[in-house]
Amino acid sequence: HAQRAGHTITRSRPLALIVDDNPNYIRKFRERQQDFYDIESITSEAEVMPTLARMEAEGRFPDFFLVDMYYPTGPSESQELIDAANRKLKEFADLESATQDVVRQSFEPLGLRMIRKIRKFFPPSQLPVLVYTVSGLVSVGDQGFREIERLGGTWLLKDRYDAQTEEILICGEIFRARRGA
Repeated sequence: HAQRAGHTITRSRPLALIVDDNPNYIRKFRERQQDFYDIESITSEAEVMPTLARMEAEGRFPDFFLVDMYYPTGPSESQELIDAANRKLKEFADLESATQDVVRQSFEPLGLRMIRKIRKFFPPSQLPVLVYTVSGLVSVGDQGFREIERLGGTWLLKDRYDAQTEEILICGEIFRARRGA
């Protein structure tokens, strides 16, 4: 299963494998998504390959893999340092939430308006659209995300990558759009 190209979902509910060092996030993900996915979870990087091998042997290879972005760099990291970093990440999330209303009052999602106009004339396979943003999370919100996805748009974050990585992301989107044709 794992090595074949073009993995297709053959179950009534896709199987997710999530790896996160914080059991609370795993619990919250389960609570939000348990009606939609079968979920297997692990908390350490060392468990990833053995778990994938076991799941493949059982004939239940995951349909997608959800990986926590931030993870302790190694066993030598002190819990005190990890706690301090988690506080900073939470402060950032709180700041983003607190600024949503003022950003929405000050800016409009021009990218979303432009995708709507473009899609009246050009399908995604003919003209891929990338929304170029510092943090679209702040200004667009859930409904906007869903609409951008429905319209075949994707994201390219500003000033996050070197030129080669940005080119790869853009080319990847072009190929994804062409494949959907």
